[in-house]
Amino acid sequence: MKKILAFVLVSMVMLSPVFVHADPQDTGAGAGNPAAGAGAGNGAPAAKVNFGLPNPVGGEKGVNSLYGLFNKIFGFVIGLAYIVVAIFIVLSGFKFITAQGSTDKLNDAKHMFYGTIIGALLVIGAQLIAGVLKTVITQIATAK
Repeated sequence: MKKILAFVLVSMVMLSPVFVHADPQDTGAGAGNPAAGAGAGNGAPAAKVNFGLPNPVGGEKGVNSLYGLFNKIFGFVIGLAYIVVAIFIVLSGFKFITAQGSTDKLNDAKHMFYGTIIGALLVIGAQLIAGVLKTVITQIATAK
């Protein structure tokens, strides 16, 4: 378990670099603009360097806010949950078919099917609650 945790932590550090860059459009006097006459001891102000972090998930259809990021993550998780539910419904169907009248195997298949249906209802409920909260928060925000 410790090896897996160490691997996950190292992977997170390795795969999430922070990119900092100087603004190439900076035309102020100083070291970045040799035409301005910046040099040692001439009293010229130092070059203004702008630092920024690029938006790694930005773009035309990208995320430009924390709300948008949560919305994308929630949509992905819900879509993944629907796929998992479909897979488990198919697996429980195979268990029903392969039970061949065995009481124990039929009970296992029933439990798997009931658990899958409960999981699907939980996913649908979570999506419903998130939609209601989104509507309520949007109405509160626009009421001001």
